[in-house]
Formats: sequence, C-alpha cells, structure tokens
Amino acid sequence: MALLSTALLLTTGLGRTPDEYWGKVHVQSYPENWRQPEVPADHRAEGAEDNNPIDQPIHEACRAGDLERIKLLVKAGARIDAPGRDFESCVFRAAGQGQMETLEWLMRRGANATTRSRSGYSALDAAARNGHFQVVSFLIT
Repeated sequence: MALLSTALLLTTGLGRTPDEYWGKVHVQSYPENWRQPEVPADHRAEGAEDNNPIDQPIHEACRAGDLERIKLLVKAGARIDAPGRDFESCVFRAAGQGQMETLEWLMRRGANATTRSRSGYSALDAAARNGHFQVVSFLIT
C-alpha cells in the first residue's frame, strides 16, 4: 500500500494515501454543471418516473467478473457502455469489485472508463474507494 500511495503522490501530487487521493480526485473531477444523462426508455424500469436505468444482465456479470457470460452477452447484442442502476457502467462495476481481467477485456473493446454514476463517481473512484490498487494503477496509466 505504501508503494501505491507513493506512486499516486508522485504521479498526481494529489495525496499521500489512497483516501486522500480519492477525495481530491473526486472533488477536482466533479464538474459543477454535471447533469444526470437521460435514460433511454428501454433501460428504465417499467413505469419508472425517476429516470433511473435498470441493471442489465451484463452489469451483474461484470460485477461478478464472469467473463465468459459477458462475452456471450456481448455476442448476443448487449452494450458494454449501457448504463445500469444509478448510471453505474460495466467498467464501474468491474473496477469497483477489482475484476481486473474483466476490466482489461472491456477496455480492449472500447468501453468508456470516464462515465460517472448518479452520484458523480467514476470507475477510478470506485476502485480507489474499495482498495483495488492494481485497478487504480491500470486506470491512471
């Protein structure tokens, strides 16, 4: 952990510990004019009026790191950048759970690592917050 903390400090100058880093990155990267994106009708819960998308099977597979299932879902037409519940993307779910192999696969296929959840958090925020420092290192390089 000390090595990652030092790497984060040297690389970004944003803090001495992962918690300091995460807090500063979140504050600096959260735009004042950030608006919640509109959810496509096919991603809303039936009868939902709160503009909150529902999880697709691919989101659960990414959280669990089930790469074979993800590949099957993508082959069947699932979108790797589709928003899930609270606008958490597949990359967000994989990063937050430390699913490095899944994350690498998604990124090689062009998944967007910069999308934000309903609360404004990024995949980098989720990985740092949950102590997945290999994922943090991957996302900042």
